[in-house]
Amino acid sequence: MAQNRKGPVVFAPTHRSYIDFILLSLTMLFFNMELPHICAGEDFLNILVVADMLRSSGAFFMRRTFKGDDLYKVIFTEYVKMLAKDK
Repeated sequence: MAQNRKGPVVFAPTHRSYIDFILLSLTMLFFNMELPHICAGEDFLNILVVADMLRSSGAFFMRRTFKGDDLYKVIFTEYVKMLAKDK
C-alpha cells in the first residue's frame, strides 16, 4: 500500500494513551516504511524523557492555541503544508 499510494497518508491516533503515536512509528520502522511526522503539544517539552523520545520518533511541537498570534498560525500552517507534500 505504501509503495502504490498517491499522495500523503494521515494517521490520526485517538490519544487514548500517549504511546499510540510512538507505537505507530515503531511499527512503521519495523516494516521499513517511511516514518510519520508527529505533531505533539508543547507541554510535552517539559517532560524531559518523553520530549527526547518524541523528537527521536519524528515529532515536532506546537502550541495548544494560536489565539492572538496570527504570525504563529501562518508559519505553523505553512510548515504542516510543507510536511504533507508528497515527495
